[in-house]
Amino acid sequence: MLFRSTNLQPIEPEAPSRDAVIERAVEVIGNQDFAMRWLGTPVPALNYATPISLLANPRGRGEVMAALNRLEHGVM
Repeated sequence: MLFRSTNLQPIEPEAPSRDAVIERAVEVIGNQDFAMRWLGTPVPALNYATPISLLANPRGRGEVMAALNRLEHGVM
């Protein structure tokens, strides 16, 4: 019989660093100047928040990375 401890917490994936998100934006958008402009522009997929404003915490960085992935695949 397997027992499960109630003290265990689910393992959250490690959030990307702020620099990693910015590098990803440059990679997806293809130009550093345009990527920095995108980071400072309200994005509908982020409830009209600017991506740069979300980079201060792990959850926000994850949301920006998800938005960049959607943008890369033409889903936005």
